[in-house]
Amino acid sequence: MRVVCALAPAVISDTLEGDTIVINVQTGAYYTLTPPASRLWAQAQADGACEVDDLTDPVLRALVEEGLLVGECDGGSTAADSSVAFSRFTDMEELLLADPIHEVDAEGWPVLKPPVVEA
Repeated sequence: MRVVCALAPAVISDTLEGDTIVINVQTGAYYTLTPPASRLWAQAQADGACEVDDLTDPVLRALVEEGLLVGECDGGSTAADSSVAFSRFTDMEELLLADPIHEVDAEGWPVLKPPVVEA
């Protein structure tokens, strides 16, 4: 069975010299993706979605569980090992949240987003 996932709306990314960097503008966390995760990410950027045949693919599960990709996959009873997909950094959270890096829209720049309230 195929699973299809898309990029989460709160993330921006760029690939520099083969290294993919992803920033979650709602949490301020940033990530460096592993080569397998970078391939999925590139497919999602190019095609609007990435497709994987295995619902339990650990790279896909880790990206979905972290909220970088949006989609359905069989999470199983245990959390995915994030190290197969990315390294997560939070040392610049305050800076990234204070001055989010994002696309300019009709409101201009910068438009600070309200903080995410977790239920």
